[in-house]
Amino acid sequence: FDPVHAKRAKQGGGQRDATAAALSLSPVTLDLFPDSFQDSELGEIPVGWEVGTIGSFGTVTTGKTPPKSVENAFAAEGVPFITPTDVSDDPFITAPDRYLTADGVAAVRKSVLNAGSICVTCIGSQMGKTVISPVECVTNQQLNSICVDNTDTTAYLFLTLRSRRDALLLLGSSGSTMPIVNKTTFQSLGTLIPPLEILTKFSECTDAFFKSILRNTGASQTLASLRDTLLPKLISGELRIKDAEKFLKEAPL
Repeated sequence: FDPVHAKRAKQGGGQRDATAAALSLSPVTLDLFPDSFQDSELGEIPVGWEVGTIGSFGTVTTGKTPPKSVENAFAAEGVPFITPTDVSDDPFITAPDRYLTADGVAAVRKSVLNAGSICVTCIGSQMGKTVISPVECVTNQQLNSICVDNTDTTAYLFLTLRSRRDALLLLGSSGSTMPIVNKTTFQSLGTLIPPLEILTKFSECTDAFFKSILRNTGASQTLASLRDTLLPKLISGELRIKDAEKFLKEAPL
């Protein structure tokens, strides 16, 4: 809340505020914030901000696995099926181990998530890990996901959840041998909500970074696939260097 401290310092607000006022804050940033605080259940927050819940941002969905009776539910391609083992430290989930066929999707159609949904692992030692799905997907029942009502809130909510993994682990460990946070508890988790104007500006500032990360992740995966395809052929002599160079030039990076 440095902008609030800085604005309050101009009104003679004390040493802490004076320290914040010394920061290099642009007028555009300062104009987005008020000059005073209000009390809340999360402590002092800027005037005009609110304390809401995860559910305030959109629809929370717990994933579901197609029943075993659907024999052809999984395939090598189709709609991504995300499990906790697919979730890494990368912001986006782009290479899950399994995909769902049309029959698999039909069996769990109420659990299909929109592109841009935020997926959070909510059970076991991997609990609290958070990713964004760039495409339509389905998760298993060990993840809770948020389909946001306004995409301007995606970056803020994603980074908020990532910063609160320890809190989710603590919440899930209460009175249980296996850490778990169910849908009701997850969507009721108290969360600070800035005004939409600030969320929109934050989204504009971070959008290019997230797009770059997604683009670079795709390029990295393509290069890894090319390496795994070409290297054995080069070593065995099946492919010559010139042929490999031509193949790389034609590859979609």
